[in-house]
Amino acid sequence: MSRVDTAIMAIGQGIAVTPLQMVQAFGGLANRGTMMKPFVIKEIDNPDGSVYKKTEPVEAGRPVSPEVSRTISRIMAEEINSGGGINAKIDGYNFCGKTGTAQRLNAEGTGYAEGQYIGSFVGFGPLEDPQYVVLIVVDNPSGVYYGAQVAAPVFKEMMTDIVRIKGIRPADPSAVNAGIFRSEGGSVRSSLPPVYVDADGILLPSFAGFDSREVNEWLNEAGLSFIPVGTGLAVYQHPDAGTYVEPGSDVTVSFTR
Repeated sequence: MSRVDTAIMAIGQGIAVTPLQMVQAFGGLANRGTMMKPFVIKEIDNPDGSVYKKTEPVEAGRPVSPEVSRTISRIMAEEINSGGGINAKIDGYNFCGKTGTAQRLNAEGTGYAEGQYIGSFVGFGPLEDPQYVVLIVVDNPSGVYYGAQVAAPVFKEMMTDIVRIKGIRPADPSAVNAGIFRSEGGSVRSSLPPVYVDADGILLPSFAGFDSREVNEWLNEAGLSFIPVGTGLAVYQHPDAGTYVEPGSDVTVSFTR
């Protein structure tokens, strides 16, 4: 590798990787320096529910030491908490990530296409016990195009859903917004998710990722009837999130482990 190659790589050019390769590399950082072989199918089951074939983890290499991995992870956590990736920040959680903005190749010749870009954001977390790696790529967006503007907010939205559905608790619960949420028609005290009451009725939020105790507490305070199905974390509800319901209405929530 020449000095020119090194300089070009410092601004994100001179090397091309696939999205899967990028996710694999960041997975190695999340895994304390041990990179694993990616796979799509976790297991194949028989009709009776027994496991026919299960994919076993395969180590693909150790490109960096655990010490280097921890250092880079802390730096990327700061990137989200107070740096260019702050649009990916989820209150109460420590995630690691990096923005990316690339020029698109010229499809009709050599070089790069004028005014065309790819905005991206890749990250993993939570920092304390990394479990998920997410890569967001926005190809040739209109208007703004920096990864921090177009991709980081999508990462935040996706990771927010993941931590709720999987029941991942925040590192700093006090930072998670909770309390009394008011609208023009009234107010209801709640923990997350918020409750809104107005002239149209009670606005149902998404219960995805919450357990039956939390859902029951929320519905009781809202004056609604709780019909639970199954155990674990909420994955389905009726009426849907975003629906206004009258006080005393039945709300069915399905849970799974």
